Amino acid sequence: MPLPFEWFLCLRYLRPKRTFVGAITVISILGVMIGVWILVVVIPVMAGFDQMIKEKLMGFNAHIIVSTGNVLWDADSIAEAIRSDATAQSISAIESVEPNVIGPALVETRQRFQVPYLKGISDNTIEVLGLEELMVSGTAQLDWDEVLVGVDLAKDSELLVGDTITVTGPSALRPSDEIVLPRDMRVVGIFQTGFWEFDSGFLIMGIESAQDVYDLSGGAHHLEVMIADPYKADLVARALRERLGPGMRVETWMERNARLFSALAVEKNVMLYLLMSIILVAAFGLCSTLITIVVEKTREIGTLMAMGASPAQVSGVFVAQGLIVGILGSAFGLGLGLIVLDYRNEIVSQMRRWTGVGLLEKDIYHFSEIPALIIPKDLVTIILSAMVICIVASLIPAMRAGRMDPAQALRSS
Repeated sequence: MPLPFEWFLCLRYLRPKRTFVGAITVISILGVMIGVWILVVVIPVMAGFDQMIKEKLMGFNAHIIVSTGNVLWDADSIAEAIRSDATAQSISAIESVEPNVIGPALVETRQRFQVPYLKGISDNTIEVLGLEELMVSGTAQLDWDEVLVGVDLAKDSELLVGDTITVTGPSALRPSDEIVLPRDMRVVGIFQTGFWEFDSGFLIMGIESAQDVYDLSGGAHHLEVMIADPYKADLVARALRERLGPGMRVETWMERNARLFSALAVEKNVMLYLLMSIILVAAFGLCSTLITIVVEKTREIGTLMAMGASPAQVSGVFVAQGLIVGILGSAFGLGLGLIVLDYRNEIVSQMRRWTGVGLLEKDIYHFSEIPALIIPKDLVTIILSAMVICIVASLIPAMRAGRMDPAQALRSS
């Protein structure tokens, strides 16, 4: 089947020639390719960081928090009621419901004072969270007056497994007739979550020890609910609100970290818009190329229109050129970007060997490889945006060509 003459002329004009116009055409394709390439690399990497942060948050925190804003003195009975309630299908997805004590505590280590968060958890929570897998040294099994310390907190305080720290809870600071003495606790393990806030600001101890430090006498600050699929936390939380009534506050991990996720989404969108400017620059080059072709081929355009070509067909030649530049640039950029993504860690390692400077220091970021998550929707958005920009850039020269008067075009020199 023969090509329509619009596509025939379009492909002929796009053939590489040793002319200024040909060079600008190649530069336009390279500009689109570079813009798509960078976007295809950067956006999945940012999505990978986003996913990594969510996994670390879900790995250390509860998926759902149930509280009243005050101490839950009947935490065990509420937890048992949730466990035994299997009437709602969504609630049956719950893996564990355990009381939790959390709050600031004054910690003295080698005459250094810090105020990390104390987190008291049960043995079942230790198993569900998989704390044993996060241990750098020591064990995650906790007994009375034993504590786990984050790796950054241990480094700042020069703590090792077997050292003793002094923990003072808020109850020791309240005016009272009884004197509450600080507690000496032994470090039995050092954990690393990869999230600086957790590794530098948390102590973990058994729920009974934490209740004693906070003088709760069997109470808890809230209940921690773990479910099979954390991304279905909204459904489970809705069922729990109906089950527990308006007196209980039910929050998901997504609601508690909404500001962080919102900031990550804004950062990703801003990066997308900023890097899209590379394609816009290439589009300006494409527009100038097509305007130059319109000026150079004025007599030829007049001849086509005198032979019966409609303004829409003439305009279609230049719109097709913009489309082909967008397709070629997007295809080459997509292929190059996927290759770079596949070998991203090898490229970073090679750059480290060449320059002697590490892009991602493990001691700082707690990961040695660059995460990446390829989302097909993001790739489609990038490709379609590049092609639309190229088509829009071709509209100005296309409209100019389509509005030419054939008689004046033929008389032009």
